Amino acid sequence: MARFVSSIPFCMLLLLCDFHFVDPVPSVSLAAEQGGWGIKTKEFLADLDTGETEEGPGNVSSDAEEESVRHWRGKREIPLKSGWDMILFPPADLYPKYIADPRRPSFSIMRMHFSNTEIPEGGNTRWGLRLGARIGLLRFYRNGNPDNGLQLDIEAGFVGQFDMEHGEDNIGWDGIHGLQLTWMPLEGIALRFGTLHDSSHVGDEYAERTGRQRIEYTRAEWLLGVSWSFFDRWCAYAETGYAYDNRNEELMEPLRIQYGLEYVSPNRFWKRRLGWYAAADVSSYEENDWDMNTTVQAGLIMPIKGRSSNYRLGIEYYNGRSHIGEFFLNSEKYLSLGLWFDL
Repeated sequence: MARFVSSIPFCMLLLLCDFHFVDPVPSVSLAAEQGGWGIKTKEFLADLDTGETEEGPGNVSSDAEEESVRHWRGKREIPLKSGWDMILFPPADLYPKYIADPRRPSFSIMRMHFSNTEIPEGGNTRWGLRLGARIGLLRFYRNGNPDNGLQLDIEAGFVGQFDMEHGEDNIGWDGIHGLQLTWMPLEGIALRFGTLHDSSHVGDEYAERTGRQRIEYTRAEWLLGVSWSFFDRWCAYAETGYAYDNRNEELMEPLRIQYGLEYVSPNRFWKRRLGWYAAADVSSYEENDWDMNTTVQAGLIMPIKGRSSNYRLGIEYYNGRSHIGEFFLNSEKYLSLGLWFDL
C-alpha cells in the first residue's frame, strides 16, 4: 500500500474521481456564493428556478440547465406532512467543513518539509495524503426554507504520511469515520452533534525498519460544535469532544477542544474564476497536557462550475503533535505546499 503514493498521476486521479459520483447540477456554483463550504442552499433550490441569484439574472443560461434544476429537484425533494419537506442527498452542508483542520476527511496531497520532528527515524520530507469526504444523507426543513433545517451527514477518511527519505515508506495512517446531525436555527449560526471514530496504525515498512510496535491508539468520541458565519466571508467555530472509548487507557485521555477562524473571498481573479482564502485552526488534547496544535493555511480557491465543490492550492504551516494518532506523543513542525479538493 505504501508505495502507490509514488505514482503522482494516480494520486491526482483520486482528486478528480468524485466527478463521477454526484448528479449534474446547475451552473451557478454554491462554492461561488459561500467559498465552497456550503452554508446556504436557498439559491440552489429556489432562486435557480428563475435563473436569478444575488448577482442578478442570467446565471442559468440555457434551457438544458433549467431542465437540470427541475430534474434534480424532482429527484431529491420529498414533501412531507405538517409543512415539512425532505431532501435526499442535499447538495451542500448546513455546518461548514473546517478549512485548516489537518485531520478532517478530504481529498488532498501535500509535499511536507519538516523543520522539526520527534518521530524516531522519521524523514524530514514526506508526502501527506488525505482521502475522504462528508456526505449529506437527509435534510428536513419547514416552510420552504432549506437553509434553516436539520441534516444527517456521514463522513469517512484516510490520513497518511509517506517518507520520501526512506523509499516513500508509509510512516503511519489513521482511518476516521463518523455520523453527525447538524442544525441551522438562525441565518449564519449552525450546530453539530455526532460521533467520531479514529483508528490509528503504524506503517508496515516503518515498523519493519525501526521495530516500532503499535500502541493501539483508537478513539471513539462524542462531539459538539458551533459555527458562526458573519460579514459574508468570515466564519468562526468552536468544538469539543469527549472520548467514551479509548483503547489505550494508560496513555489516552477523553477530552479535546478545537476552534478556528476562516476568511474566503471567492471569484476575485481571472474573470471571477479564482479567489483566495486564509484559515487558522487550533486544537488541544487532555492527553497532551493541553498543548496547542496550530495550523495556518492560505492560498487560491477555484470553484467548480456547476458543483458545490472547489479546488484549493495553498501553503500550510503546522506546529503541534503528529497527525498520526500512533505518534500523538511526538511533536512536529512543517511547512507544506498542497492541493485540496473539497467535495
